[in-house]
Amino acid sequence: MPEDVTQVGLTWQLGVFTRTFQGTEKVLDPNDAVLRAYTWTVSARHHFGEGWSADLAVPLGLVELDAREDSTTGVLQNDDKTTARIGGFGDVRVGGRYDLAALWGPGGYRPSLSLGLALGLPTGEQATVSPEPTVPPTRLAVGTGSAWVSPSVQLTQFLHPRFALFFPVGARFPLTRAETQRRPGLGLDAAIQGLFRPVDALALRVGVSHVATTSADEDPEGLILNSGGQWWSAVGGVRVRIGERANFGAGVRVPFFVNAHGRQLTETFTVDTSLVVTFGGGDDGHDHGDHGDHGDHGDHGDHGDHGDHGDHGDHGGAGDVADVARGGESFAVEDAVVIGKVTVVDFWATWCHPCEHVDDLLRELAAEHPMLAVRRAEIVDFAQPIGLEHFPDGGALP
Repeated sequence: MPEDVTQVGLTWQLGVFTRTFQGTEKVLDPNDAVLRAYTWTVSARHHFGEGWSADLAVPLGLVELDAREDSTTGVLQNDDKTTARIGGFGDVRVGGRYDLAALWGPGGYRPSLSLGLALGLPTGEQATVSPEPTVPPTRLAVGTGSAWVSPSVQLTQFLHPRFALFFPVGARFPLTRAETQRRPGLGLDAAIQGLFRPVDALALRVGVSHVATTSADEDPEGLILNSGGQWWSAVGGVRVRIGERANFGAGVRVPFFVNAHGRQLTETFTVDTSLVVTFGGGDDGHDHGDHGDHGDHGDHGDHGDHGDHGDHGDHGGAGDVADVARGGESFAVEDAVVIGKVTVVDFWATWCHPCEHVDDLLRELAAEHPMLAVRRAEIVDFAQPIGLEHFPDGGALP
């Protein structure tokens, strides 16, 4: 498991909305509206070890809506378009995650199951389009502008040393209303994606995602009929390792099925690029993906926060070093073996000064050689289970 590792990322994202749907039917938009949502997100995640991590994401967005309309009737009059804009911070997100793989140990084909909880702060910006187009959105937003909480779970399962499946599921529950008195709907998102690493420095992913939200409401008007719905999308991406500490990624999302509540201008495609730099110690060598924040697709006034697609799962070439046993507990050698790599089991103890030098050397070798995996096993004393099993005749450390 990664320990004392910090990742800092910068993500740029562009979402383009050109299609108007009423339910599952694509309809004509007399205003010929086009919406573009640009988002820049600075994020950081720190891995404390033993499966625990904490993260912070600060998005900054710009949303532009081009539409043709008559200021009185809203009917198309000419080819000139008016542009409405809003810019500012999105919903700042803080959260934490625990990987249950810390309980049974990483390596081989054992699964990784991580639990996450994020809190969104009401820092997002909103503005009403005036004059209003006849087809929603009538409100532009960078983030929801409300506080929310989002639990998530992600299962990652390697089927081959170079292929894994991961299944992220998350929900978003609004806690407060925005300053405009709008409360976003409840949200649920899920996906299934495959990750393929043809070479150590390259990772490809492809899959399908689903987002469903209930309709938003506004005080005192009540339920907003033109909000919420379901979206099925094809997603894909690529990530390239740059040197020992950095990763560059790019991704795309294209909806192929829409069931909008009411009449809505909907997403045509979203693209993103990201750069993640890693500082600190080693990791378990697996790409655990990143559930991230998949955005509020249901309220299409909220175009500014469509998720952090920077992939924090690869820890930037710090070396495949992980603990296989701590506190004197024993382990099975076959469980320590990393399929497809040369695996070294390093027995160490806090009272063993030479072990520190061996540990430094093994970490350097693991960072230089991607096909080397180091699994650390702590010897408290030789009377503990690990000593009795692996050193039945007694022994000594370096």
